[in-house]
Amino acid sequence: MFELGFTQLGIVGGIILAIGLYVMAEHSKVAGLWISYAGLMIVGAGAVIQLQKVLAQNEGPGAAPKPRPDYVFIVDGTVTNIAGQSPVASIVLKNTGQENADGLIWMAQFFFGEPKANPPFEKPINVSKQTLGPGQILSYQYTFDKWNPTWDDLISRNEAMFFAIGEVRYRDETGTEHIYPYKFISGGRFGLPSGIAPGKWGAAP
Repeated sequence: MFELGFTQLGIVGGIILAIGLYVMAEHSKVAGLWISYAGLMIVGAGAVIQLQKVLAQNEGPGAAPKPRPDYVFIVDGTVTNIAGQSPVASIVLKNTGQENADGLIWMAQFFFGEPKANPPFEKPINVSKQTLGPGQILSYQYTFDKWNPTWDDLISRNEAMFFAIGEVRYRDETGTEHIYPYKFISGGRFGLPSGIAPGKWGAAP
């Protein structure tokens, strides 16, 4: 079956457009205008056909799948920092999507240090994998056992803070791997000048 594409229609439309311009110049402006208009319409139809072909190729069965956005995130967390007691930190991970997060690995670390501290994230060697279904959550809790009560003064003067760093890896239903690194900070019961509420975590700058 013969199918006209952009090239063929472009040639035909160009010829008709040229005829219309000639008629406008040598004979009737009205007739030439209508002929030119018909030529432009044919050229436009060819462009539309070509665009449809391109879109069909990009969205057809052979097209590369579009990457899916991340859907597993840290959604909550607290730092219980009572005077005279060892602080207890916790964070909550949630699958916010509509499909499983397969082969999920969650690596988490907590530490206490100066605001500009940037210790390397030490990935554990052996980490078990699991599946986190839609809407399901995981939580992790850590106690700062070797706590020095004088450190509370450092926090109150914004000279030190709590850190939660980690990485989450998982696969979606297409087998594509997602990597979600994170870093959060907290001022414990004092909060932080940046607006992070007392006892809560906030994204590190």
